[in-house]
Amino acid sequence: MHPYILHFGSIFLPTFGVLAAIGLMAALFLSLRTAAIVGLSPDKLWNAGLFSILSAFVLSRLLLIVTNLHTLLSYPVLLLTVSDDVQKGRELGAAGHLTKPINRDALLRALERCCALSQQDEGQGYEQAPA
Repeated sequence: MHPYILHFGSIFLPTFGVLAAIGLMAALFLSLRTAAIVGLSPDKLWNAGLFSILSAFVLSRLLLIVTNLHTLLSYPVLLLTVSDDVQKGRELGAAGHLTKPINRDALLRALERCCALSQQDEGQGYEQAPA
């Protein structure tokens, strides 16, 4: 199976995503036809279908976060903020902060510091199991 149906510059259209979208649309269309035959309200069916799709997106994101929690926590957070409340950001776990208007050079320096911190964290703490 081809991983991408369309590759145009930096835009990729994954095969799985297209097939999943076609399957969801087909299921909703067939459900609407069946609802009309049985006498159910099409509005309620649309609401249930859209709620199911949105719930699937939210739950899949939560599952991704839970299964990759170590990776998520190992990268430092750069706090982009409007206020100057640096102390509150540090308490929440930020590794640095920038306030608006954001200076390009300050942003690049902060990102370099965050990358250096994440590379230090990768070499510490957790040992990899022998292959």
